[in-house]
Amino acid sequence: MIKKRNGVIVAAFSTAAALLSILYSTSCQKTKPDNPYKCNYVYCQNGGKCDSAKCKCPVGYEGTDCGIATKTKFLGVWSFRAYVQGSDSANLVGTETTYDVDLRESGSNTTFMMHNFDNNQYYNNIICRIDSMDNAIFGFDTTNPLNMYYDHFRIRTGSWCRVQSAGQMVGKIIVQRVNATSNWQHDTLLITAYKKK
Repeated sequence: MIKKRNGVIVAAFSTAAALLSILYSTSCQKTKPDNPYKCNYVYCQNGGKCDSAKCKCPVGYEGTDCGIATKTKFLGVWSFRAYVQGSDSANLVGTETTYDVDLRESGSNTTFMMHNFDNNQYYNNIICRIDSMDNAIFGFDTTNPLNMYYDHFRIRTGSWCRVQSAGQMVGKIIVQRVNATSNWQHDTLLITAYKKK
């Protein structure tokens, strides 16, 4: 009888131990619920949304609370150095020009305007659009029918500029223009720029 009791006791202990190990292992596998209070005291401006205690900003805004308009880092007068990397006119390859462009406000938080492009006082109001994936890059609105077409000059798709650091920019701009022999030529310009004011 004592042996039987010991067997029952041992069996009960081993069953209890097995149950405890199952409960322990399943509780460890459960994911902990999200902390519902982690966005308390996180305030996002300009339509930003809190996610994991940080603000996720819409295109056109940045900063810890989405309080900085992205385009402010682009606006101002820039000294452009345009190096001709490739051209249909072989004699232009390797040449460079330096001129100032003025990047000005527009009515949108994701765009701004470029004035004096290609050192031409008439190449103004060129729409520059901030990239939706990388807010250090802007591209050019090449679909605009007023993109200097009246003057036989167009900025082509694939043109972009990137702010590298405060006051420095690099880019690649592809243009199409009518040359001295009245033929269309394509030029690929590598841009390096620094902010003057």
